[in-house]
This record gives sequence, C-alpha cells and structure tokens, in this order.
Amino acid sequence: MLTGCLDGVWISLLGMSHSSNPFPASLLWDRFWKKKKKKKKKKKKKKKKKKKKKKKKKKKKKKKKKKKKKKKKKKKKKKKKKKKKKKKKKKKKYAF
Repeated sequence: MLTGCLDGVWISLLGMSHSSNPFPASLLWDRFWKKKKKKKKKKKKKKKKKKKKKKKKKKKKKKKKKKKKKKKKKKKKKKKKKKKKKKKKKKKKYAF
C-alpha cells in the first residue's frame, strides 16, 4: 500500500497521459480510495471505545453516592429513638 506522504504524488500522476504514466489510472484510484476508507474506519472505532469507558466511570460514581445517602438516613433514625427515651425518663421523675 501507499504511504501518506505519497498521496499527493499519486493524484498528480492520474492527470498525466498514459504514455508517460507507468500505472493505469483505475489502479491508482482504487488504491487511493481503499486507503481513505481504512483511515475513516480506524477513527470511528477509537471514538466508540472512548465513549464506553466514560459511561462506565459515571455509573460507578452514582453507586457510591447512593450508599452514602443510605448511611445518613440510618443515623437520623437512631437519634430520634434516643430523644423519645429521654422524654419518658422526665415523666417518671414528676410522678415521685
């Protein structure tokens, strides 16, 4: 296959007459377009992989946040129970 630096040279050869050009024009065009297609495919694949990695990172962060919220709720419930116990003790003192 051709290298990237030669692309311009190949295109210029197509405009020349067949007597001075050792390669047939159809062959040169085929090579040129095949190379362009391959470059586009490689770029698309790389973009898809990057997007998938970003999605996975976001999911992990959400899970951690949910766990922290649950812990906070449990602590609040315990505090409410302690307050109720204190009120009962005060009532007993007044009865004596």
